[in-house]
Amino acid sequence: PEHRMARGRKGSLARCTTCGLHLHLCACALRPIGHAYVPLVVVQHRDEADKPTNSARSLVAAFPGSTLLVWHPDAPASVAALAELRDPVLLFSRRDGPAPSGARELAPSTWDRWRAAGLDAIQARPAASVDDERPLPSHLVLLDGTWRQCTRMQHKIAAIAALDYLALPMRGASRWRVRTPTDLARLSTFEAGLQAVRELMRP
Repeated sequence: PEHRMARGRKGSLARCTTCGLHLHLCACALRPIGHAYVPLVVVQHRDEADKPTNSARSLVAAFPGSTLLVWHPDAPASVAALAELRDPVLLFSRRDGPAPSGARELAPSTWDRWRAAGLDAIQARPAASVDDERPLPSHLVLLDGTWRQCTRMQHKIAAIAALDYLALPMRGASRWRVRTPTDLARLSTFEAGLQAVRELMRP
């Protein structure tokens, strides 16, 4: 990728503006480009935007068609695009804290219905009948920030507070070592987004 100069926290070493790592450690060339047939939307707390260890940039770059929105508390219009999404669902991980206070928590079996509907779409088959009124969401929304930052966004962003939400299945510890997690059970945003795509593609 084309690299522009982005200074690190100490302003001494240039960083890649895509992955945020030092230029000599840039991982962009190693990042696979995938396809998510349900687009991802990452809502990022503004305090995470300039952190070089943040993984949301790499997630959005890995899946073309994904969107990164940076929320500024004093600028609600920064995430106005959320209101234009037709039928999004908020993803969360139970390992990161309590469930969001959204409109409704969808049952874990929703993943199975989504997989069936996605397979129908990929193979151009008539959609199978499902028990839920939403065979597939228009977008999967992930919050990017610390647990406290994400909780604040859930309460402060009206479009997020109104979303139905679904838990990611727990399938192992985090392997993200660019930033030291407080708990290895907690996933980075990149890992959470990748797991969501894999859940949709599982046979």
